Amino acid sequence: MKFKKLGQVIAWLGTIILIGGGWILTWVGTPIMRKYSLEELKGTIWEPHVGSVHFFWENSFIFGAGLAVIGLLMYTHKKGSKTWILGLIAFIFSLALYFILDGLKVGYSPPLYGLGGGLITFSFVGILWFWIKTRAPLEGHRKVASDLKLVGYFFLLVAMWFVCGLTGGPHLKAYGYAETIPHLGEMTLITLTLGWVFLFISYWFDARKK
Repeated sequence: MKFKKLGQVIAWLGTIILIGGGWILTWVGTPIMRKYSLEELKGTIWEPHVGSVHFFWENSFIFGAGLAVIGLLMYTHKKGSKTWILGLIAFIFSLALYFILDGLKVGYSPPLYGLGGGLITFSFVGILWFWIKTRAPLEGHRKVASDLKLVGYFFLLVAMWFVCGLTGGPHLKAYGYAETIPHLGEMTLITLTLGWVFLFISYWFDARKK
């Protein structure tokens, strides 16, 4: 019982950090980042990567979401279950990823892009395959939830393709991404947003009573 209660507290703490630091603070921090230069911000709480508020801001999404996931896995776990450890591992990995890549001196790597893109593509194809199989026995609003979820996954896949252009494009000079697709950043944001919104609505439908 104490373990579940601790999980509930951690989940709420993570949610507050996620919303307060990740979203609300962005409305405050972004105008400051646009207005002042790095030299002007040195020694202040908004100094990039060093200032206390900026450090909290840039890490709040990972910390907030990570704690929320770990807390919920702890709160919903059954006796003897260790699934919450998976959330802890994912959290630590996300925090350490920069240092791992920096330590390995990983720069732009076409094989890494190819491997990641392949895994994402085949994962999506696998989702389509199992979606067909799992949707058939569903009824009513659960069918609608399943359909919405699939649309959400589609938008996330499209966003992945745009992210590939954003991060890999600058290394492919012949394609001239900056000139041919001037709104690639906005397209990425919109498709990411739609993907998450459709997933949220799908879970809302799925949680409704018959």
